[in-house]
Amino acid sequence: MEYRKTKYSYKEWGEFRCNDVELLKDVDTTSFGTKTLKEMHERIDQYLNSREFNQDLKEANKAAAIEFYKLSNTPKD
Repeated sequence: MEYRKTKYSYKEWGEFRCNDVELLKDVDTTSFGTKTLKEMHERIDQYLNSREFNQDLKEANKAAAIEFYKLSNTPKD
């Protein structure tokens, strides 16, 4: 199945799954699931429409992690 050039699938136990690498490249997740087709389309829309925000957030999280590990490896006096 495909929506806005994003691939997803329907599993027989009643779940839509998406693990589209291009869609999720700007977030720290590799897949997500929804219970309805409408929810799947809404989530895909959210990821696509928030791409710049997601990129900024991922960079901020990465910078914070780097700073945290720098501080946690600093010798204590």
